[in-house]
Amino acid sequence: ESGCGARYLQKFKGQKLQPPAGQSWKASGIVLVGVFLSVLLMSGIDKLVEDEEYRQQPLFTRMASFAAVAAMLFSAPTSFFVQPRNIFGAHMIAATTALVVD
Repeated sequence: ESGCGARYLQKFKGQKLQPPAGQSWKASGIVLVGVFLSVLLMSGIDKLVEDEEYRQQPLFTRMASFAAVAAMLFSAPTSFFVQPRNIFGAHMIAATTALVVD
């Protein structure tokens, strides 16, 4: 009998399903517009706070990772890589690493 941790890790193997069919031109156009607008918004936010300070220290933001996630969400919403556990897990690992290193 496998333990609780082993059963949890089994979830990450996937279900060996067939990949989804290709997208139509209309869906591809929606993806293009959605990705463009989300990347434009993220770079605008990054530029807006570029010169701000917090406690006499420059405030840096790294919005590129959020724009990359938005691009993945728009282009392949059913993909394994953009499932909630993967997105939140990766962001939690990145945030923890940033706090430890800083």
